[in-house]
Order: sequence, then C-alpha cells, then structure tokens
Amino acid sequence: MSGSAEICMVSVQHSSKDDRIYYKQAVSLRNAGFKVSILTANATGRPCDMSGQEFNPGPDERDIKHFCVKEPESFFQKSLKKVFRGKFYRNLIESAVNSGARIFVAHEAQSIGIARKAAQINKGIYVFDAHESIYVSNPKERMALRTEIHALQYLTCANPITLDTLLDKMNPRLSEVIYNASLIPSSPVDNGLNPLIIHEGSLPFNRGLRLMMEAMAELKVLIPDFRLKIVGRVKGEEKAYFDSMLTDKGLRDNIEITGWIDYNLLGQALSSGTIGLILNTAEPNNLYGGPANKLFNYFASNIAVVAVDLPETTRILKETGAGITLLEREPKLLADTLASLIDNRESLLKYRHAAHAAHLEYSWQEEGKKCVEFYKKVSDDLEQ
Repeated sequence: MSGSAEICMVSVQHSSKDDRIYYKQAVSLRNAGFKVSILTANATGRPCDMSGQEFNPGPDERDIKHFCVKEPESFFQKSLKKVFRGKFYRNLIESAVNSGARIFVAHEAQSIGIARKAAQINKGIYVFDAHESIYVSNPKERMALRTEIHALQYLTCANPITLDTLLDKMNPRLSEVIYNASLIPSSPVDNGLNPLIIHEGSLPFNRGLRLMMEAMAELKVLIPDFRLKIVGRVKGEEKAYFDSMLTDKGLRDNIEITGWIDYNLLGQALSSGTIGLILNTAEPNNLYGGPANKLFNYFASNIAVVAVDLPETTRILKETGAGITLLEREPKLLADTLASLIDNRESLLKYRHAAHAAHLEYSWQEEGKKCVEFYKKVSDDLEQ
C-alpha cells in the first residue's frame, strides 16, 4: 500500500484543529503519506482551532486541508438539522464529496450519515471513530447510532468497553482500539518536585467539580498550605460555584487556575505537577467512555493519578500501578488520600515512576502507529 489514499475526517461537533484527538490522528496519517482533509461546521463557516481562533480554509502548515460549513440560521433549517435533513447536511455532504477523498471518517455519531453518503457518491469507504460511550445522553446522537450502527463495516474506538458494546450490535469487517494517548514527550522524573495537585481540562459539574472543591475544603484542614493547579477553565454556572467555594472555604491562596491552555503548551503547564485528579461523575457516558485524555497527559508528565472508579481508567491504573482508584466519590476520602500522598513522598514517587513507565506504553508514538496501520488496511480494502 502506497499510503496515498485520501482521507476526509468529518466532525460536526469539534473544532477543525482538535489537538486532543482528531488533529493528531490527521497529522500521523499525513506523515505516513495519506492525503488528509478535515470537514467541520460552526456558526461562522470558517475553520477554527480549539481556542476559537479562525484560520483560512485550505491546506495548513502540516499540509492538511480544512473545510468548514456554516451552521443554519433560520428556524426552519435548524429544525431540519435536528433530523439530519436540510441545506446544512446537503452542504456537508457536498463538501465531503468535493474533498476528493474516498475514505471518510465520522468522528461522532451525528457525522456517520454524512460520511456514509459521501462514500457512496465517491465509491469509497466510511469509518466510525467512536470516542464517546454509546450511552450518550443526547437524543440526536442516540438516533444517529440506532440508524447507522448495523451497516458499519469499519470501526475504531478509544477504549475496549466501547468497542465491545458496539460489537454486540454490529459485525464490522475491521475494528481497532486506538487510545487517545498524549503527544507530550517523555521526560525523566524530577524526584525533587514539591507536591502539587493538578486537574487538567475544563471543569463542568460532570467532571467532578463539586467533589473536588468539597475535598479541597477538607484538605485545607489537614494540610493548610496544599496547592492545586487547575490547567483549564471553569465557565458559566460552574464558575459561580467555583468562586463561591474559593471565598467561603478560604481556598483562594491554595488554588491557581490557568484558563485555557494551547495544547502545544500543555506539557509545560503540567511539568510541575505531582498528583493528577480524574473525578468524573457516575453518569453512563463517563462510566463507559474514556479513558479521559488527562490520564495519558498525566502519564506523560510523570504525575501520579488519583481517580474515581471509571472502569477503563481503573483497569489501566491497576495494570500500570500509576495511581490510586477511589471506590467511593466522597470528599473526605479524596482529601485523606491526597493528604497521605503529600505526606508520604516515597509512596508518591513510586506512583510517579509508574506513570513514567506507563507513558512508554500508552504514548501517541505507539497509538499513532496503530492508527496508520488501520487506515492502511482500509485503503487496501478500497483498492481491492
């Protein structure tokens, strides 16, 4: 296989340069010789990165082409969009077809129909890249899955749980688990770092904001000068709650928040951390999806992990020994666990060295190879 087949990635819910997931796949595939384009949609109809910064359509600095379709504005077209009809979806299908690709990758359930129709027109193949649990709360996502799932022949998933669940409902020709591992390069463990708790990523309530803040109030009693660095942002209703807890519990001197961080700068922002939190609530999409991107970013940054019980995260932590799983989502239990790690430097170092070793296994360098090999097989099928 020459690796010259053209791939069009279709995502109606993510930015054109979603560095956490799709863009790094695109870069790996382009570096392997595939031609790659990314088709997205937003309110302006211009490609944008994860910060919302717009950029010109067409090839970027990595020679990956970008196309973007404008979201509908009229009530009528918005209504049609809800049932996968109307001008918006016609424009997406037309843009996908015009990309010249013959392999189309749907990066969420709502994109499967677009990828399928474009593949039919261009006599190609379409792939579903499942990064969320199929137990999604969004009715539109559920409808898309019910409609499309049985005909899918090519499937990639971000964890074995999602793969096994989908395999119960379909019989694909080709499937693969590709973990959403970190691009942060490996570095030696700095044994001299002072304890610093990290939460990487945004903090809506379903990522465990309440549990975290209540636990920090408990930890303040045990270790008054503890430090927590939130590498990400808190918005809206969550921001109001966060600010009130900072004031009411006297946590302003303990907690730093960076705001949104460019993915290329994430390694630097995490480099001083020693303990990383994963506190997602126990809703189906959290329990059966994942593992969270932050798990692999913590591994890459030699950060010991303290996580609530999320099946795939729990399995990986048990396998690697890189952290502690809390079987109950209790603030006092979380605070006591953090205090124990902060007080016991030897134990903390053991987990941090295990995280370093885990990154060697769960790195994008390795997962990217699996991604490339999968699409080589898809391309081979296309040529037969």
